[in-house]
Amino acid sequence: MEYRRVTGVLLIVWPIVTMVPWLTLMVVFEYPDILREPLPYVMQRYIDGGAIIPAAYFGMALGFLLLAPLAVLWHRVLAQSRLWYLDVATVLAV
Repeated sequence: MEYRRVTGVLLIVWPIVTMVPWLTLMVVFEYPDILREPLPYVMQRYIDGGAIIPAAYFGMALGFLLLAPLAVLWHRVLAQSRLWYLDVATVLAV
């Protein structure tokens, strides 16, 4: 029963953990619009951003890594319903 609580907490925390770095990149680095700019401009903005930009990318990556245990925990929560496609969905999610 404890995994249900952990799953619920992760479902609440995960969007926050992934969106805070995303919003930081949007404010500091003009992401994703900066991807349309020439490379010298992008590199200069990256350098000007300091350590916050790599930290934001790292935080976003860690946030997306939370999806793997979340998929497994969600599988355990839904396993009681005995859905035939649940195993396939969990493998594809991880």
